[in-house]
Amino acid sequence: MTQPTPDQVKLGGLLDARDSLDTHVDRVLAVQSGQIVPVPTGLTDLDKILSGGMQNGTLNTIGGVTGIGKTAAMATIFRNIAMRGQVPVFISLEQSTAQMINRLVASMSQIPLDLFDIKGGMTDVDMTNWSDSVGKLERLKFYIDDTPGQSIKRVRQLITKLKADEDIDVAVIDYLQIVRPENTNKMRYLEIDEVLRELAEMAKELDIPVLMGAQLSRDIMRRSDKTPNLADIRESGNIEQYSYSITFLHREDYWDPVTINRGTAQLIVAKHRQGKTGTAQAIFMGQYSRLENAILPHFTPPHTPAAPPPATVSI
Repeated sequence: MTQPTPDQVKLGGLLDARDSLDTHVDRVLAVQSGQIVPVPTGLTDLDKILSGGMQNGTLNTIGGVTGIGKTAAMATIFRNIAMRGQVPVFISLEQSTAQMINRLVASMSQIPLDLFDIKGGMTDVDMTNWSDSVGKLERLKFYIDDTPGQSIKRVRQLITKLKADEDIDVAVIDYLQIVRPENTNKMRYLEIDEVLRELAEMAKELDIPVLMGAQLSRDIMRRSDKTPNLADIRESGNIEQYSYSITFLHREDYWDPVTINRGTAQLIVAKHRQGKTGTAQAIFMGQYSRLENAILPHFTPPHTPAAPPPATVSI
């Protein structure tokens, strides 16, 4: 019987190291020539830290405390991806599709969310912006699923089918802690661990980025320094282990409404496997469910009054 050569030996995930080296060379050459590109978030400072955006085949986490704007951040990234002509899917476990559409239209039109539900609340200019934004969204291709109480099995089946049928480019999941595991366990830690493992495996199998929201531990509430760090997610399963990148959304005005840094947000990249970490700056516009790049020399939100002229002093 002929014995296989070293190049032919393959046991499970075991490969001859030379084959892995060939794969590395092929990938680097493809990246350098632009054949393989990450999926940009559209937030310039964040993409610089993430080496251009989210890498295919990876699980990426946005963490933050309740109400700080994680959904707004993920909806902004979702919108940016769709506007570039790529195809994203948003698994919304907490909000309905109608609410998500409201967010997307508000984000694009820069009309406050609450005005959609107030009779006569929108001006003629608002109505024009609203109509234009709806028209732009109609020309994009994106998917939203708002089925409540979804299990990780159904989430994985849905995204896998969309990848096969529609060749989606990214999946956004809002948010980790309300995805049901298939196997209930008395230890919540193990349930979340199962969900994380399935999401990481799915990202790798489908070769797309998965962006997942995650709630932070309440311990942050008891600290004087509210800046989040990796310790704040370590009680929520092995998020740090499974995530390729972990970005925390932090806003000083969430904790201190009179801070001089009102309206700004920090996107703190605390983990970036095979990449650098750092803090990206952004503008947070909660009324539009929108994050925007921090450097906007010509940007004036339509619902923000113009700044008063500087005072003159006569001597």
